[in-house]
Order: sequence, then structure tokens, then C-alpha cells
Amino acid sequence: MIQTVASFCLWVLFACLLATLYRVVKGPSMADRVLAADVIFMNLIAIIVVYSIKIKTPFYFDLVIVFSLLGFVATVTFAKFLGRGRILE
Repeated sequence: MIQTVASFCLWVLFACLLATLYRVVKGPSMADRVLAADVIFMNLIAIIVVYSIKIKTPFYFDLVIVFSLLGFVATVTFAKFLGRGRILE
């Protein structure tokens, strides 16, 4: 039963990833694109977690931590760029 639910969740998360990718490409403003990129990181994290649950292994949880840190740093960097117009001072 958990395999079926995990497979369904993976398809839904992949569809959400594609919809968010559309928002990155066609976003009306740069802030919308940055927010969509952050949502893509969250979708990737969710896909990795659900896949790890589906195959019953904890080996991918380290990858989840790396993607979480990378998504946070990217979001902060983009926000700083949008606010000040440059990243380094």
C-alpha cells in the first residue's frame, strides 16, 4: 500500500515541479522567478524524501540536507541581489 501512495505522490510532486518550472520561465517579475526557484528546491527535496521512503533506504537523506542548505543560500543571495542590486559589498 505504501508503494502505491509513494508512487502517486511522486507523480503529483513531478507535476508540481513542471508547473513551477513554467513559472520560472514565464514569471512576470524577477521576484516571482526567485520564489519559483525556491519552490523548485522544496519540490526536489520532497521528491527525494518520498523516493527514499518508497525504496526503503535512508541513504538519500544526506542529499536532502545538502539541497536544503543550497536552496536557503540561493534564496538569500537572490533576495540580497533584488534588494541592493549587487551581491558582494
